[in-house]
Amino acid sequence: MARHASTAGSTRTRQTPLLGWGLFIAVLVVVVSPMLGLHALGAAALGVTAAVVFVVLYFLSGVTT
Repeated sequence: MARHASTAGSTRTRQTPLLGWGLFIAVLVVVVSPMLGLHALGAAALGVTAAVVFVVLYFLSGVTT
């Protein structure tokens, strides 16, 4: 099998769609949670937690080892 040339000098790009979809899901969680019986403060906390998780994943997606 042929091997591709190593690209050790290139930098990884961050996954921008990950951030966009993650923030969309966080907003969706904030809107839908009160309809499912969660209090408004709990829905906001859950949405902020989801947003923080996706922002952290976004920044970690650009880290190279």
